[in-house]
Amino acid sequence: MIEFTSTNTSIDTQTKRCAHLLAAVLSRALLDLMDRPTKEETRKRQNTGGPALSSLRFFFGSDAPKFRAYSKLIGLDPDLFLTRLRAANHYTVDKHRFSAVQVRAMRMRISWFDRKCSADAMAIAESKS
Repeated sequence: MIEFTSTNTSIDTQTKRCAHLLAAVLSRALLDLMDRPTKEETRKRQNTGGPALSSLRFFFGSDAPKFRAYSKLIGLDPDLFLTRLRAANHYTVDKHRFSAVQVRAMRMRISWFDRKCSADAMAIAESKS
């Protein structure tokens, strides 16, 4: 991943900078996903917007092709990353430490997003019948 491009002397400066930029985009999306839900979101039990919802769309929704492309460009396996993200039930992910609040917020947001996507898919199937 980034460590490889940082330490590989045969990679040109522009490639290193692009890899760092893409890694920063993925990192920011992950941190946005871990934002504590607002009181309204907690009450409604759904993501109501903002950076966290954009991150969910980036990782799992309509913008997922961008995530997959960015991941592959920096040498990150997108499927493995998403599997680990969904299974995160502890506070250390690949040697990076996150607070219990961050992990809990992320898991809530992912479950709310999955529930909404399932409901939307059922509504579309029913409308076609």
